[in-house]
Amino acid sequence: MATKHDLDLAKMLLTSRVLDEADLRRAFEQQGQWLHEGRVAALPEVLYALGLLREGALAGVGGPGPEVTQPFPGYRIDGIVGEGGMSTVYAATQTLTGARVALKVMKPLMALRPDFAARFEEEARLLMRLQHPGIVAAYDVGEAGGYHYFAMELIGGSTVQEVIERRGHLTNAEALSITAQVAEALDYL
Repeated sequence: MATKHDLDLAKMLLTSRVLDEADLRRAFEQQGQWLHEGRVAALPEVLYALGLLREGALAGVGGPGPEVTQPFPGYRIDGIVGEGGMSTVYAATQTLTGARVALKVMKPLMALRPDFAARFEEEARLLMRLQHPGIVAAYDVGEAGGYHYFAMELIGGSTVQEVIERRGHLTNAEALSITAQVAEALDYL
């Protein structure tokens, strides 16, 4: 029988998209099977046993929180650039060189899934191998203080979406230029 704590944890993992409904259903079915066999197990133990979460991953999890302290050796966080479903991107300064970089940091709840952390690191490693003016350059990848991160080129300016929202449209020449640049980058990939 699932406890209130188990249900609260399941809701948190579902709303943060760490697990989907099928994963949770499978975990609760396993928990019920174990209970039928006389084994009482809290939801985290079941999730670890099924390989859905890293062993011990839920120890001390208090929530995603967009702010981080300074766990990144060699970088100073200067502010948030943007946030997505799996990560937050910070403007940062590389302390050794003074270079400004974008530091993409996986949200702690996302790192609970070993496959998410592996995919995040693989994304960084793939990006580091690419050398093209239309693709952001990546410089460093790592894990510090429980946070998975990678450093990449910090690009200033506005996004195409921001320009369209501000002006209402692009000129034909702008649209063609952007399309050509994207096509060149895709061809390189």
